[in-house]
Amino acid sequence: MEDTKKAKSRPHPTKSWNDCRDMIYTFAKLGPKSSFEDLAKALNTTVTSRLFRPLLSSARQFGMVDLSGDTVVQTPLAKDLLFNDSFELRLQSFRSPKIYDEIFQKYEGSALPSGDKFAMLLAQMGILGKASNDAAAIFIESANQLGLIKNGILDISNTEIPKSELAETDKLEEKHEDELIVATITADKTQPDNERYHQFEIPTTIAGKTAKIAIPTGLSDTDLDFLSLAFNSLVKAFIDNLKAHNATPAENTLTTNANEN
Repeated sequence: MEDTKKAKSRPHPTKSWNDCRDMIYTFAKLGPKSSFEDLAKALNTTVTSRLFRPLLSSARQFGMVDLSGDTVVQTPLAKDLLFNDSFELRLQSFRSPKIYDEIFQKYEGSALPSGDKFAMLLAQMGILGKASNDAAAIFIESANQLGLIKNGILDISNTEIPKSELAETDKLEEKHEDELIVATITADKTQPDNERYHQFEIPTTIAGKTAKIAIPTGLSDTDLDFLSLAFNSLVKAFIDNLKAHNATPAENTLTTNANEN
């Protein structure tokens, strides 16, 4: 009996690196996780459009998102690209697709095959049919966006991001950090100073629910330095306790309350 199983093309990005990076800037407004529907809406498209799933697949291959069912999750690499952008992080993301990394291993410091020869190379590497031409164009476009091709040579010797692009990134970082963490003073100003607080609200993936930290007004720099050190350790420990509590719903109290009667 003749085998009619259709050959499967090798995974590869079908959207450029910049397109994926722009997507995670929009994603950041929604929090660390989002449903497909909410993310598509934020991108002014739909889940069933010809744009959405290819963009999501490409961002996943570039290491910017993970998928869990119908949920999109921002990766640690995506967060670093948003708020600590660097050439090294961009290169790490660009080399995340296995086929891209193989091209780097073979051609770093050398001239890439030109024109149709590059598409033919990708076809030999497993990208089937006409998709090899599109894949070649996306690789070249993305590599140029990161400044990785110089006179036809795949070159990573220049590790600086152009200043004009860094300025643009700084604006986006500031915008998204402001949108992700909102600080407000919620205490009634008619109350005595010792009853007023600065309240920081951090959004979660559940609509209408925010994590809140309240800090009394009028604290000295010494007090604020102490709080900074305490938050770095105690908040993490408290969140670890919350995770443990979630994993054992039969428990009625958090471990932080274990000594209570």
